Parts: sequence; C-alpha cells; structure tokens
Amino acid sequence: MSRIGGQFPFPQQAPANGDGTIVLPSGASYNLPPGDFAVTPGSQTNLQWFDPNLLGWRGLQAPGGTFDYISSDGCNYRLMNLSGVCVGALVTNPGSGGTNGIGPAATGVTIAFGAPAAGGTFATATGYAIVGGSVQAPTITQGGSGFIQPPLILIDAPPVGGVQATAYATVSSAGIVTGITMQNVGAGYASSPNFYVFPQNPVYSGSPIAGLAANAFPPPGLVYPTNLPAGSLYQPNISLSGCQLTSNPLTGSGTLTGIGILDFGNGYTGTTIPSVTIVGCGAAAATAVMSFCLTSVTLGAGGTGYGAGTTPLFVTTLGLVTQSLNNAILVPREGRGVTVVGGGAVSSFVIEDNGFGLQKVPSIAVINTVALATGQATGTAVVGGIVDTSILQGRVQ
Repeated sequence: MSRIGGQFPFPQQAPANGDGTIVLPSGASYNLPPGDFAVTPGSQTNLQWFDPNLLGWRGLQAPGGTFDYISSDGCNYRLMNLSGVCVGALVTNPGSGGTNGIGPAATGVTIAFGAPAAGGTFATATGYAIVGGSVQAPTITQGGSGFIQPPLILIDAPPVGGVQATAYATVSSAGIVTGITMQNVGAGYASSPNFYVFPQNPVYSGSPIAGLAANAFPPPGLVYPTNLPAGSLYQPNISLSGCQLTSNPLTGSGTLTGIGILDFGNGYTGTTIPSVTIVGCGAAAATAVMSFCLTSVTLGAGGTGYGAGTTPLFVTTLGLVTQSLNNAILVPREGRGVTVVGGGAVSSFVIEDNGFGLQKVPSIAVINTVALATGQATGTAVVGGIVDTSILQGRVQ
C-alpha cells in the first residue's frame, strides 16, 4: 500500500525532476523520472508507455482523465502534448510501381508533409512509406465446434516499421467458427503470417447456447499456429474439435499500403491540414491525420433573430478522417463554448472547452437556446496546439 508523499500540503519531492506541475507546449514530451507517481494528464496530454514489442509508444491514459499510479524506471513512461501535431496519414490512392518493403531505402518511395505555418517555434512532421505486404483473411479449413464465444484471432507481427494486421472471428449458433473478418489488413509483411485461435471463456460457466450442453466450452489453453495439421498433438484444446485456419497470399504488391510516422512535428495551426507529397509510387496519395484542438472561431455570418435570454451555444464536429478511436485511448473530444449576441446577431465566440484530437478542421454549429433564429450564424474553426499542464506527484510506501 502507498500514499502520496510529503507533509501537507504535499510539497514537491524532487523539483529538479519536474515533480509537481509539468507544462508542455504543442508536441513536447516529458519522460517520467525513476520512481512511483500519481499522474493526472492535462486536457491535451496523453500518458504513454513504451511497448518493447512494437518498439514504439502506446497511449495509456486519455487526456483530461483522472489520476493513475505509475511505477517508472525512467524510460518506460512519458507525458506528451498531442495538440497541433500530425499523428498519421490515411492512404487515399495506393498508386503503383513501388518496390515492396518498409522505408525509403527499401521502397524508393519518399513521403513529405507540409510544414506548419511560418512564425513561432515549429517542426515539420516526417514519415516513411510502406509498400505491399497486406494480409488477406485466412481460409477456414476447419471451423471446430463447441465455441460459446468467438475466440480471439491473433496474427504474427510484421517486420519492424510495418502495420500490425488484426482480425476477429464470427461463430454460428452451433458453436462453429464461420468467418474471419480483417479489421486491419496491415502493411509491410514480407510473408503470409500465421493466424492463432485463442478461446475465450463464456460470460459465466455453464451458460448454454443453442442447445450445447452446460460446461461444453473450450477451456483457454496455450496458443499455437492454426496452420498445423488437423489433429496435430501440438494443436491446443481450442474446441471440442479444433479450428484450423490457413493463411492466404499477401496483397497490395507494388502499392502504398501504409505510412509510418517518425516525428509528429509540432506547431501546426490554422484552418487547413498539411499536404502529403508522395514520390516514387505512381499516383499514390494520402491525407494527413492530425491531432488538433480548437484555438479560436472566426465569425462568418452573425445571423438574425437571436432573442434575449439564454446565450446560444456552439459546438464543433469531431473532425474525423479515419473514424479510428485507437482503443478508446485517444477518443476525439469536440470543442464547445458560448456566443456573444448583440442586436439579435452573434458577434463573437467564446471557447469553454478546446476539445482534443480533432483529426481535421471541424465544422461549427450554433445551437439556439431560445427562439428559432430567422438567419443562421456561422463560424470557421481555427485549430492548432496549446500549452497544457499535467500534475505529477511522488508517492512513498
């Protein structure tokens, strides 16, 4: 058991290490020093951990979340302000004529992001191309039986720098695996990967489904490749009769299947997103995926007929490009606030919540809270990054 350390009112334990208040500008990060901490991320700051298998950082706690207890070795956790940065790119045209592989040396393909608007301190995002190596859904050689819940489908990892393929299973009412759906086809695989079936316990022991006998469900076991011969002694007890999946050839040869990000950049701001220039893969094209927050709203039309009483509100869209929520860790949050009204028209916008993770410049909607306006007010979102504050407090046993 542990507690937050220090005498009331909890003085900083190690100010040289930043213990206390951590203030980060757009795109900046702070590695937690060794020790045990209670961490509360700011409204734009993500608590991340370093995944040694991915060889990259993963989100652990969403911005603006409640505090979490962290035991840091000085390398494995960091805080990062994810406002005004480029977090990815969505391939909109795969192009052709590229050489399969990962990175410019292997593929001959270069990726260049547009620079942030001039002025102030900023850095341009950088990335690399991934050509070919996408994964098809496997063939169900044997569907097995006795599955009460769909098993997990695990897939070999691609070479370093590639995109992990993911899939999920569909099970019939008779407990047979009937379909494997690719959720992400991945990118950069050099050969067809193995698929693994990992059974899951039912919601409660003995729950019957579609006439199966109570407790007739596959117990969890070790995970082995499912392309082993049916009946193999090394095939785990994954069902009453084993499920067997057979990999299919890779797809996407010679085309742009993914873009990896080397540096998020920082200081992106304005009313547009940066361009993505691709050379070496035919007509390949992509759209930058940003992480913005709302910094201001430029008034368009003031509208007419906004009555006295409760001030009209405004809200942005989520500005989604990929509709990806990244396992609910980086869920976009809309910007919102109130308007200032004079003479029945909106004259300005006041931000109350900057929002978070807007992947592109969002739209603005004015919500009248009294009488129906006779003319709609409009505004244009200005997005970028802001300075954000997180709290880091040392703990003692």
